[in-house]
Amino acid sequence: MVFRVAIDGPAASGKGTIARGVAEGFGFAHLESGLVYRAAARRLLDLLSPGDDLNDERLMATLAVRAARAVVMEDLNGPGLRGEEIADVTSRISVLGEVRDVLRGLQRSFADAPPGGVSGVVIDGRDIATVVMPDADVKIYVDADVCVRAGRRAVEEGRELGEVLAEIEARDVRDSGRRVAPLRCAEGAIVLDTSHLTIEESIASALEVIRTARAGR
Repeated sequence: MVFRVAIDGPAASGKGTIARGVAEGFGFAHLESGLVYRAAARRLLDLLSPGDDLNDERLMATLAVRAARAVVMEDLNGPGLRGEEIADVTSRISVLGEVRDVLRGLQRSFADAPPGGVSGVVIDGRDIATVVMPDADVKIYVDADVCVRAGRRAVEEGRELGEVLAEIEARDVRDSGRRVAPLRCAEGAIVLDTSHLTIEESIASALEVIRTARAGR
């Protein structure tokens, strides 16, 4: 049986880095759920015809569902998924319930049958333990003070702290307040506050949580 780890948390909390570290430490398959939505956004842009308006909500909703149904895991390795245009479209379609339903199925398929026949899988995102894998063997909620998170991203992207802080605070409000699959700490999740931890310490803490869970399985 596949050992499944769900890691959630707000923007710039370190959940992706921790998830990659966990996957490497245990030889598990890793899925960054945000890339699934970005791949759907890429597919949507490919479906647009000349003259189509991205601000046409009805058109966007129709195309978004078609795009989501077309996504395959290989799309996650496509170029340009982290570009600004993709990010904008992703934010528009990720709030659509039908799109999330379709992409949730893709994520669950990955969790049930990870590539390479490995013994475990780790998926990180914002609704993994609450919606995608509510029966995960380990649930971790990674958090950090918003100023710390903004500082990390500002350094990473070479931007002004105030600008990044405003963006992250706005993102937190959207993620926690959205009607469909809002960001929240799942019942039974281990909260890992990385505010005062290095990357190495954060990963080590997560590894220990999972090691303990596996020993008691």
